[in-house]
Amino acid sequence: MTASDRHIHKGHVLGTRVVMEWSRPSPHSGSRSVSLLAEDRSRVEFVEPKASGYQIERRDLKKTIVVYTERRKYQERPIFGLISEAEKERFIRSGRHCNKRHVRPAHPPSGKFRIRTTYEMTQEEAMFFGCLARRWKITSRNEREHTNGFDLTETVTDAWYFDSEQLAQRYRGFSEKLVQQGTCYITANNELPMIEQVGQSPTGLCVRSESKIVRPTR
Repeated sequence: MTASDRHIHKGHVLGTRVVMEWSRPSPHSGSRSVSLLAEDRSRVEFVEPKASGYQIERRDLKKTIVVYTERRKYQERPIFGLISEAEKERFIRSGRHCNKRHVRPAHPPSGKFRIRTTYEMTQEEAMFFGCLARRWKITSRNEREHTNGFDLTETVTDAWYFDSEQLAQRYRGFSEKLVQQGTCYITANNELPMIEQVGQSPTGLCVRSESKIVRPTR
């Protein structure tokens, strides 16, 4: 996170502006986005590379709105974490969902894909943008079985996280519910993913992080 401030209109704090930047060692590889957070709603737009639209999350309405500015169209999608199972099924049957549901083939899996993530909160603290952040060490170990053995990668992330309660006190309108948390992985050839989490993951807002692969694939 590179900047944040409050927006004031007619004496009322409407929300918090957060600028996020991502970069990789390779040239011309990175992105920059601007998020506006206001209690139960948010607006996210990528500015580098230039996006053709932006996304609005309305938790009060239990929906996400994707706006395509160049096409002058928009699309509404429910927030699956907030709606009932019956509402999820109705939405899927409606045909308005973007991606097809993944159905695992009936034949046995080709191998196992083990993902073990360890979260460790250190005692180190530092100030960023006037708020106290705590340092975390996150280690992700991935093992992929195949006919000739297995591949192993290990990634260590050095990260600093804000405490959500502290941010809410300093920036009115900020809500940890608007901070997206999740895990993404890709399987191939009908692999069976086996996910393990060790330790409690951070729940606040990441202010800075750097990831390195410390053990190459073998």
